Amino acid sequence: MAFDVVAPRALLIATQLPDGCGFELAKVLRVRFPSASMALSGSEPGSARAVLLDASYIAKPASIASLDDFLNQSVCRGLRAVPALQEALYLASRLWQLRPHETLVLGSSIIEGSHDNTARALRLNVNTLKSRIKKILVKSRLDSMRAVSTSILSLANDGSSPVSSPSPR
Repeated sequence: MAFDVVAPRALLIATQLPDGCGFELAKVLRVRFPSASMALSGSEPGSARAVLLDASYIAKPASIASLDDFLNQSVCRGLRAVPALQEALYLASRLWQLRPHETLVLGSSIIEGSHDNTARALRLNVNTLKSRIKKILVKSRLDSMRAVSTSILSLANDGSSPVSSPSPR
């Protein structure tokens, strides 16, 4: 099997496929993309098999919340950041109930610094970036990206943070 693609950040694989075994496909993909987050999904018990591949297991029918959580983990793992910052971003994504694209904007904003650099890194229009940042501010109940960044960096540095409780969706 030949792959001529950019390495994915996340792989979500059904374990029961009409024309084969998803677990066998997962084994091939784990070897090919060892740093990608992986989740197996199926209606049968499969969490033990998922552990063998360093993968999560999402039981079907999968909820949007469980898929968002998996994608948020993948986004945080894929950022060019130290593990403590990745973990702090993931915690904030859960506390503030961020969608994966919001987690990506948040992490990239902290890493890149300016709106222009962040928009360029994410291939977004600056106005689109600003609208996504506004949603993050509403969910975090903080008044500026500086406050959000300070909160996340405090959590990454010493485990304490003025991270506020989640906002209602």
